[in-house]
Amino acid sequence: MNADNQKLIQILSGNITSEYIFKQQQYISNIIPEIKPMIGMQQNNPNHCYTVWEHTVYSMIFVTDNIILRLTMLFHDIAKPYCYTQDENGIGHFYGHPKYSSNIAAQILKRLEFDNAILDIVCKLIFYHDAQIPSKAVSVKRWLNKLGEEHFKMLITVKKADIKAQSHSVQEQKLEQLKKLEQKLTEVIQKSHCFSKKDLVITGYDLIQLGIPQGKEIGRILTLLVYHINQNHIQNEKQQLLQTAKNIYFHNHNI
Repeated sequence: MNADNQKLIQILSGNITSEYIFKQQQYISNIIPEIKPMIGMQQNNPNHCYTVWEHTVYSMIFVTDNIILRLTMLFHDIAKPYCYTQDENGIGHFYGHPKYSSNIAAQILKRLEFDNAILDIVCKLIFYHDAQIPSKAVSVKRWLNKLGEEHFKMLITVKKADIKAQSHSVQEQKLEQLKKLEQKLTEVIQKSHCFSKKDLVITGYDLIQLGIPQGKEIGRILTLLVYHINQNHIQNEKQQLLQTAKNIYFHNHNI
């Protein structure tokens, strides 16, 4: 771990304030020059009343003292200066900025020698921070399968902080939508707990006992079983799963 890494963690840790981060702006932008174009950049969008850098700073104070969340907010809009376009009405847009911000964040985190576990989740949260997630059980289950419960809850925290650092006129409706998503998440978790292959009541060994050969096919079928459970086609019950697995395998292989 290098000195810049340790100093950045120190700056981002604890009960930070926006005033404190603004005072550290020079140092942060020196070790992370990719931040400099964000400073003073107007967004020209009704969703935003702050510059890109101001929005970033305010969003950081709305997450808990967790280095993954703080790094996510620090970098979540870092690509906006490179993605900026204006429409015929002079409204600013930042199409594709989550993907490019995730890529830039990965380069910075590697340069600062953060470990791969932190890099992976920070970049994933940045990549999905602007995703539209309907507050429906099927959608929630799909995202739980994609991220897992802990990281999905982190993503909701990130989205909430992002909204709180936007124009006050748009916050109420967006936060209300996010509240509905949180409620649906709680409901889904209480009713079901099969969001990934490890949550299945059967394993790859059970499929091998059915005559399905070891290899990629096992993983593919287990993934499909999770999908069918989350689509409410079947229950996470051993005999149903084994029968469905047999149907999938033998149908695909015309046996």
